[in-house]
Amino acid sequence: MYKVDDLIIYSTHGLCRINEITEKTYGETTKDYYVLQPLTTPKVSINVPIKIDKVQFLDIVNAKEAAKIIELFKAAYSDDLERNFQRNDNFLKFVNEGNRSELVKIISILLQRQRLRIPVSYTHLRAHET
Repeated sequence: MYKVDDLIIYSTHGLCRINEITEKTYGETTKDYYVLQPLTTPKVSINVPIKIDKVQFLDIVNAKEAAKIIELFKAAYSDDLERNFQRNDNFLKFVNEGNRSELVKIISILLQRQRLRIPVSYTHLRAHET
């Protein structure tokens, strides 16, 4: 469980600060909520139930982990997922799991395809926003 003032990555709003942990009642249901403030939009406040399967919170990476992720971008990856729907399914799976290394591979493949001017459907990049 996170605590007040922790910085987290919230799946739909990016980098957020936990301003408060509170109990709220909506209708007849009472739950504990994180009150988040996205760092990019400080006037926005988001209430997110603490115990929910659909929402993904990620921890902020430290400098060592960030360096590892950057190194992953330097590697060459084979595009073994020729069909866009397979790539889309994997992309969404890795986003939901918070699997940064697998996301780097998919992003690298897409960038490589773009450099080689191989047509790519970018619907998988927008799919997680719906």
